This record gives sequence, structure tokens and C-alpha cells, in this order.
Amino acid sequence: MGDILRYQARGQALRQLIKQTIDDAPGDAVTVLAHGFGCVPSFDLLVQERVNRVDQFITVATQLPLLFESGALVSLQPQEALPDHFPQRWLNVYAANDVLAYSVAQVFPDVATDQEVDNGQRFPQTHSAYLTNPAFWRAVDTWVG
Repeated sequence: MGDILRYQARGQALRQLIKQTIDDAPGDAVTVLAHGFGCVPSFDLLVQERVNRVDQFITVATQLPLLFESGALVSLQPQEALPDHFPQRWLNVYAANDVLAYSVAQVFPDVATDQEVDNGQRFPQTHSAYLTNPAFWRAVDTWVG
């Protein structure tokens, strides 16, 4: 909870660190992959700034829909639409038994696609099990192609 409150009060530095990481990445196009609360500053950055090299956004175990619908995001209020410069390809991966993971496609249907995976764990372990789950990496591989 402390991380969330600190980010809401002083999140610009974190968003700039994410932007610098994108700017320093090799290649012409960058896919941003974020997990858990890391999805929030990544989303805020992509809403607030045109980051031309980002062509895809992948969120994993995100709370973005909950924060968006409750008006708790820095970058976007519930009555606002995503800006045109936001990446038009967005994969969201979640596990049904992860109480901290939400469907994004229900809230942002024009750009987001959800993919459910089974992490084979109960909560809270399931929230940290995505990156070691082969089903997660198959979903990412299929998406990125």
C-alpha cells in the first residue's frame, strides 16, 4: 500500500525511469511488459506521453481496471478515452485465482485482449508465478509472433 501512495504522490521519477529504459532499448520497436503494480506507471507514461517506439503493451496481473474505474489513476479518469498515441496492441494476462489481476479487455475493448492462464498456485503465490509459468510465455510468444 505504501508503494501505491508514494507513486501517486511522486510518480514522475518512476515514469521517467521507464521512459529512459525504453529509449535505451535496442531496435526500432519496443514492447513494454509490466507486472502487477508496475503496470500502473507504465500505463500512465503511455497515456501522458507519445512514446513512438512502443508498439505493444503487455500487462500481467494488473490492477489497472480497478484503479481506472475508481478514478485513482494519475493519467486517465473514467470518463476519458485512451489517447490516439496509446499502443493499439495490448495483451493482458491474468489468472482467475489471482485476486490482484483483472480483465482489461472489458474496460478498454478497442485495444486490449485478455488471456487467462492457470499458474497452478493459490493466492498469494499465483500473483508471482506468471514469469515461471510456460503457459504465460506461450501466450506472450503467440501474441508477439
